[in-house]
Amino acid sequence: MKEIAIKIAGECEEAVLACLFERGISGAVHPPAIYPGNTDIVFYLKEKGWKFLKPNLISKLKEITDIFGVPSAEISERPLEEEVWKNSWKRYAKTIRIEKDLIIKPSWRALRKQPSCPVIAIDSQMAFGTGDHPSTFLCLRHLISIKKEKQGSLGEVLDVGTGSGILSIAAAFSGARHVTAIDIDATALDVAHKNAHLNGVKTEILDFFFCPLSDIPGQFDLIFANITVQTLLDLLDTLQAHLTPSGDLIVSGILMEQGKAFLKKSKDCGLEKLGTRRSGEWISYRLGKKR
Repeated sequence: MKEIAIKIAGECEEAVLACLFERGISGAVHPPAIYPGNTDIVFYLKEKGWKFLKPNLISKLKEITDIFGVPSAEISERPLEEEVWKNSWKRYAKTIRIEKDLIIKPSWRALRKQPSCPVIAIDSQMAFGTGDHPSTFLCLRHLISIKKEKQGSLGEVLDVGTGSGILSIAAAFSGARHVTAIDIDATALDVAHKNAHLNGVKTEILDFFFCPLSDIPGQFDLIFANITVQTLLDLLDTLQAHLTPSGDLIVSGILMEQGKAFLKKSKDCGLEKLGTRRSGEWISYRLGKKR
């Protein structure tokens, strides 16, 4: 296993995180920067995966620093023993608060006082994050808004690309009648299943499936799709078909610069924008079928 650290000018952070997200790395962490004005981004990959990613990442980082007109990124790497690898990332994990309505915390950290809102404990197993990535955070803010609007059951919920299961568990906590969570990464599903058990979510409420979206039957009242923008574009027709006439589709993993083109494709697929949330360079949309 490799620990890879990227030291780069702070203004490039969102672009680098987007670059990593598009390459399937959503569990990057942020230790304190050593030098003022810089940011450090750390992630973990198996040796084979890093060997495959490294040339492409170096090229992309040069492109990013050239655009921003800042010094080149510095990449350092070191091998980690299995036990060190399993625990080294934990010191960076954060507790996330979604307004006053929801707290998501690493499973190994205690809160100073008992909150009045629901608390989700997450053991993300390094690769999937604990809710601090802007794309996940935005989905959770949409969920809280919808929960307040509905004032009752969220109905049937589908979580496409569940990762560590944060959105699925949050939906179950927020009054979903039933949640279907899918992923094409078997490791992610194993992590998500353990997190659901950790939080006491009953199997009658939340089901996990190792399959593509096309294998899932039926329609859903609420769908989360927190995945890369290219995958979103590829799945828009299928996502639209899985949505009930009055349902909500929450899409995330989109950069601001990609938003206009994404909305155009959404409109072509019979979807309309119902809401927008932003965080830094990231944007998330609440969509519904054209009425």
